[in-house]
Parts: sequence; C-alpha cells; structure tokens
Amino acid sequence: MGLITVAAIALVLNPQAGSSKPKTAAKPTSDVSQDRINEIWGHVDTRINNQADIWYELGEFPSCVSLLRVQSGYQPHSYDICTNLGWMLENIELPMEAIDVYVDFANRHPNWGDAMFPAGNAYYNLKDYPNAIKYLGASLSKNPTQNTYRVLARAYERSGKLQDAIRTWELELKRFPKELTPIANIKRVKAKIAAGGK
Repeated sequence: MGLITVAAIALVLNPQAGSSKPKTAAKPTSDVSQDRINEIWGHVDTRINNQADIWYELGEFPSCVSLLRVQSGYQPHSYDICTNLGWMLENIELPMEAIDVYVDFANRHPNWGDAMFPAGNAYYNLKDYPNAIKYLGASLSKNPTQNTYRVLARAYERSGKLQDAIRTWELELKRFPKELTPIANIKRVKAKIAAGGK
C-alpha cells in the first residue's frame, strides 16, 4: 500500500484528521463494523511505522517527519507520536518547530502534569532557561513526574536562582520521599550557596 493511499484512508476514516478537535472514532455504519475500522487503523499504523523505520535507517529524516505529521493528524492525543515528531524535528535542527508541536500537545492536555515537559525540556536543552522555567514551573500544581522537578531545578540553578532550585528539589522530595536524587542535590546546592554561589 502506498503512503498516499494510507493518508487517503486515514482522511476517509477520520475526516477530522489534522484538525485541532479531539479525535473521535469513526462511527460504524451498517456495512463497516468498529472492529473492522480498528483493524484498518492498525494496518495504517504498521505500514507507516515500517516505512518510517526504513527511512530512518537511510537517514531520510525529513521523510520521517512527514510520516509523523500524518500520524499526529489522526492521533493528536498520542504522547509518543508527539514526542517522536518533536525529537525528529530537533534532529533536523528545527527546534522551534519541535517546541510548537510540544506546546500544541500540552494545550490539548491542560490538566496533565507531564504535558509541558517536552516543551520545557527542549527549552532547557537550548539553554533558554527562562522559558524552561516558565513551562515546567506551570506544571508543578498538576503533580508531574520526577523529570519535571529535576529539569526545572537545574534550570533555576543554571539561571543563578539557587534558592528556587532548592525549593524545587524539596518539592520533589515531598512528593517522592523515597527518592535519593533530590536529597543529594539539596545538599550540593546548599554547599554551593555556602561557597558563594559558585
């Protein structure tokens, strides 16, 4: 099956593909069962993933990006597809386009604590610590996983905001009291402050 055919099937089965509206499964008609529709979608994904693997091995990264954009069009709520697309965009040196993908995903999931992590982490990797702090800091009230606390604390530290870094490590420790990482980092940053903040 050609990729154009795959994309056409995706659009026929889900005319909302690519829209900002949440995906709703196509309703079964009298001649097409939901099981059959799910089977077709499974084959679409398998075909796209197999072709993406081939192109990735050949270094055809822009082609991989195109396939991931098709997938994100009909699976706009998939964290894996979002982060794969963003990662590939970063690989081809389009970090701001990757961040747009991450922020769009986060906007679709405003109550999920880890939804902003990809955007905040991408800003951190770009050494844009104010934006990393902006995106990751907004997640703290939504009970994110440890990575959000850790990257946020490091962004504060790299920005010279050592007390904020300690406060963030302490918040992680409060949520995850068995974690050793925040304990070690609180001690390290306090020693840094005692040594004059260097």
